[in-house]
Amino acid sequence: MKKILRFSLYLFLNDYIRDFSGSFWIFFFPLILYLILTSIFGGIADGENVTFRIGIVYEKKSTVFEKMVSHLKREKAFDIREYRKVDEALKQLKESKLDVVIFVDKNFDSSFTKAILLARTKMKLTVPIDIYYVPERTESSMAKDVVRSILKTMEVEIWRSFGNFKDVKVESSVEEKTKKFNVAHYYFPSIVMVTIMSIGFFSIPYSIAGKRERKSTRRFLVSPFGSGEFIVSVILNNFLALLISLTLLFSMGMLLYRVPKVILSPQFILQIIFGMLIYSMIGLMIVSLAKRTSTISIISNSLFQAMMFLGNFYFNVLNMSWGIRWFVYINPATYILDKLRGTMGYNSYLSNHLLVPFAWLV
Repeated sequence: MKKILRFSLYLFLNDYIRDFSGSFWIFFFPLILYLILTSIFGGIADGENVTFRIGIVYEKKSTVFEKMVSHLKREKAFDIREYRKVDEALKQLKESKLDVVIFVDKNFDSSFTKAILLARTKMKLTVPIDIYYVPERTESSMAKDVVRSILKTMEVEIWRSFGNFKDVKVESSVEEKTKKFNVAHYYFPSIVMVTIMSIGFFSIPYSIAGKRERKSTRRFLVSPFGSGEFIVSVILNNFLALLISLTLLFSMGMLLYRVPKVILSPQFILQIIFGMLIYSMIGLMIVSLAKRTSTISIISNSLFQAMMFLGNFYFNVLNMSWGIRWFVYINPATYILDKLRGTMGYNSYLSNHLLVPFAWLV
C-alpha cells in the first residue's frame, strides 16, 4: 500500500505540480468558469437584468391570490399582467410575449381556507393552481420554477400579514421540492461536474497515454509494481487532484456566493465520489480503446462536449426533440447533476439516479 501511495504522489507531482497546464485546467479553470457564469447570468438572482413576464387569469376574483400578487408587483423583476380569458393569455405565451401564465380557480379562496383549517389536523387538502409555460423556451421554464418557488415561500408571509395564522405550511399542487432561485447556487453543481469530467476525460487518459508513448509504462510493468497497482495509483493521484480542486471551489462558493452548507453533507460528497468513479472508468475505457494521444483527444473532447451540453449543465435539455433527447437520457452526467441539484433543494427532473450511471460504471 505504501508503494502505491508513494507512486501516486510521484504522479501527482509530475502531472499537476511540475506541469502548469495540468494544474491550471483542474485547479483554476473551474473557478474562472464559475466566475464567468455568475457574472453573465448573475442578474437573474437579483432581478437587475431579467424581467419575468407573468400573466394571471382569475376565473373569479381571489382576495388571497391578489394579496400574494401585490408582493410581486413591488419587485422590478416581475411584470404582472391580468387577463380575462385563458385563451387570450395562452396566445400571448405562445407568441413569446409572456413567460408564464397562472390560472387561478374560482374556488381558490375557499380551498385555501379549508387547507389552512385542515393543516391543524392530519388531513390535507391541495389547492389547485395551473401554471402554463413553454418547455422549449429556457426563460419560460425558468420563470415557471421561480413562480413555484415564490408561491411556496410566500404562503407563510401572506397569512402573517392577514394576522389569522402563523407559520402554517399549506400543501398545494404547485408545491414541489424547490428553493429560491440563485444563479451562483444553481450552477455550483455544474462546475463540480465539469471538474470531475475534466479529470475523467483528460487527466487520466492523457497521463497513461503520455507515459505509454514515452515507453515509461514498460518499466513499471516489468518491475514488481504490476499493472493493477499502476492503474490504482493513477486513479488515487487524480482523486487527490479532485480533492484540492473541490476544496478551492467549495471555499469560493461558500465564502463568495454563500452556497449553502448542504454541499458538505454526506449525500452530496458521496454523489461526487460516485461520479468520480464513473468518469475514472470512462477515462480508462478511452485509453484502452485508443493508443495515440491524438485519438484520445478526439474521443475525449467529443464525449466531454456532448455530455456537458446535453446534461442540463447550463440550460434545460429535457424538452428537446427525441432526435437529441435520447442522448440526454443515456448520459450519466444528467443523472449525477440532477441528484446533486436535488440535494441542494432544486427540482429533480429524473427519478432513477443510479441505473444509467451504474450501467456506465459496469
